[in-house]
Amino acid sequence: MTPGCLTLGYYGEKCSTPCPKNCKGGDCDIVDGTCISCVHGYTGSICNKVCNNNTYGPNCSRTCGHCLYLYGEQCNHVTGQCPRGCASGFQGDLCVESDGPPVLQTTAQVPFYSIITVVVLFSVTFSEFSCTAMDYEALTQGTPSFPEGTGPQIKFSKPYNILRAGDRIHLIEPLLKLGFLCLL
Repeated sequence: MTPGCLTLGYYGEKCSTPCPKNCKGGDCDIVDGTCISCVHGYTGSICNKVCNNNTYGPNCSRTCGHCLYLYGEQCNHVTGQCPRGCASGFQGDLCVESDGPPVLQTTAQVPFYSIITVVVLFSVTFSEFSCTAMDYEALTQGTPSFPEGTGPQIKFSKPYNILRAGDRIHLIEPLLKLGFLCLL
């Protein structure tokens, strides 16, 4: 009911002029007849403009789906349904559902795949190394005698140096103090 008028859907002097037909609930301004809001599919001050530019619904605020447009028409301005069906690759009443295979993206699966990725990366990274505990005292007391090319070695990926324990023990002492020497 238009506020101030006793008769539903009227405005103006003596409330004798009907509100525009697309005013939602028949409500319009008691003085000039502008609609308070429009029914779905219409816009404008007196709700006389049909939604356009591929929009539909309340205040023309929704965008049409992927309709099959043969003659320049758009989706239904009220419901959003496509008059000639969906464009290739889409389905459903509003042509917004892909008709391809489903993509696994549930919130429960994302943490699972994250954990699997971390485990695989960890395994690949550390399977390249085999670490053995070394006796720090045995390596630092005197010069260990290893035949050329054998014995504990450390390979650094950058700058690609190979250090033999007997050659440069002072360079690997920090590693030895930790109790591990990684061998490739």
